[in-house]
Amino acid sequence: MIAAALSSCGLKTGLYTSPHILDFRERMRIVSNQGITLISRRQVWDFIRRWTRELDELDLSFFEITTVMAFDFFAREGVDAAVIGTGLGGRLDATNVVVPELSVITNIGLDHTDLLGGTLPEIAFEKAGIIKEGVNEELDYQRNLLRNGEQWLKEFETREKQKTGISSLKVGFSKTFGYFLEVTNTNKDLV
Repeated sequence: MIAAALSSCGLKTGLYTSPHILDFRERMRIVSNQGITLISRRQVWDFIRRWTRELDELDLSFFEITTVMAFDFFAREGVDAAVIGTGLGGRLDATNVVVPELSVITNIGLDHTDLLGGTLPEIAFEKAGIIKEGVNEELDYQRNLLRNGEQWLKEFETREKQKTGISSLKVGFSKTFGYFLEVTNTNKDLV
């Protein structure tokens, strides 16, 4: 939806998502007024051939390689903006090297509990790892607020403050994105 909005404003927009459904190339797309263009088979092959030695030496995961390929594709195509979907979580995700204009976290639920933690606050902490100081954070808390209300927010706030040193959290509502979380960070070691 964000990529479509950006492209409707005339921006050539890169879109990186996972997983793919039918074709690996679905993960890396250019969305523009001319339509949607997947990375070509030739571009995938050229990237692998060009970087094989380095990728082997670094012992990267499939997702990390795919992320680097997407960034390379977007740079070579000269996109005006990019919408980058994280893999699992956010804090340790390969996409977390990006300093975004906007961070969006949606649907914090009990998924990937073996990697992200067994409770909503633990999972929220991992996903909140994409939040960077000075970046507007818009989070979709509607479902969690409806399910767990203030108790969930209190647990999340307490955990975030203890683990990260974030000084304050404020929940609000945006007409564009729904409920959001505003974070004030005074711990400069987190940047």
